Amino acid sequence: MSSKSEVCCEVAIEPYGGKIYTAVKLTQPDTIIILRHRIYERVANQWAEAASEEFEAVVNKGSAKMETIDKRQMEIRTTTGRVIREMSNGMYYFSNDNRVLIMGVRLNEPTESDIHKLGWLRKNDNAWLIRNGIIKITDSQHITIENCKEQRYLTRYNAEYFITYDDRIIDLDLGYPVDQQNWIERAEILNDDRAVRITHAEGTVIHVSGGKGTLIGYMHRSEDKSSTDWSFSIEIGTATRTKFIATIGGIPAGIISDRYVCLQPAGDANAEQCKWLKYEASPLRERHMAHRWQAGIGNCPGCNERGIENFLLKLDPRQWLDGLNSTTEAVTCALEIALIIVTILATVLICTKCIIPLARCTISLSKPPKK
Repeated sequence: MSSKSEVCCEVAIEPYGGKIYTAVKLTQPDTIIILRHRIYERVANQWAEAASEEFEAVVNKGSAKMETIDKRQMEIRTTTGRVIREMSNGMYYFSNDNRVLIMGVRLNEPTESDIHKLGWLRKNDNAWLIRNGIIKITDSQHITIENCKEQRYLTRYNAEYFITYDDRIIDLDLGYPVDQQNWIERAEILNDDRAVRITHAEGTVIHVSGGKGTLIGYMHRSEDKSSTDWSFSIEIGTATRTKFIATIGGIPAGIISDRYVCLQPAGDANAEQCKWLKYEASPLRERHMAHRWQAGIGNCPGCNERGIENFLLKLDPRQWLDGLNSTTEAVTCALEIALIIVTILATVLICTKCIIPLARCTISLSKPPKK
């Protein structure tokens, strides 16, 4: 009887290219506004800058109060609502070489060690560690034998975020830089790696010149204005401004095509101005599939081949019952042995009672009679 096929493997795992990455977990962000304050004085019929200061105020925890440090004792109070867009809570990572913050990938939490998420191979006291690695890697490895004699096999791992000797790093979906989002101007990782500073960009904007007060805006599907999808307002101020830029947030997700946008001063519908605005959207990132079946050939010359040693081994009666693990297998083996014995006896009986006598009779008839 044939025994169960077994494969002995040696698996070695090491960081790709010797690179090291650091993961960070971001929680609720703080909204900080930067105020630049300058004071000018008239000196000799010319204006000269007398003082210049810059303030940073955290405004999502209530109003912020700032006092100048010069003799003028100026006080500034600021308050604002929540920002339109902000970094989501979760896990991010960056390379220790370029320190570019990366998002858009499943990443292990500090207490996790899931081989289906990035970050299951970690450095601990100058040594690389996989928590319960022997069990996880062994359970995740799947091998299919194509040719036992030639030792050809296929292997694959039920894991993510790794490459083998013939994989390509570009086939892995390792996320994308945070600052690729159009509302982020710059993402900076602070020196202690415990905080990330995000600078907002202007994003998609509407340029308006020569206005003041409040502007009311409408988004229509057509120029007849029969259907309005959304409305918004822009606060310019009491003084006429020759040019300013405003960012509009909260546009409904159902708007997925060009819209006819109209702006009018509050209370003066006759001064309305309209224009078609083009809808622009960035496609979702393409996810690459990696880790296909890997083909290989074992390194064991002479293994799995039928030779004189294998023949002598099979003659050992102790090997005949090897592999019988249940009553059903034992009964099946007994029936196979009985069938073999019956076949041998039937063959011997046919030969001795039919074939051999018939051959003797034929030989006797073919001989000439003696005179």
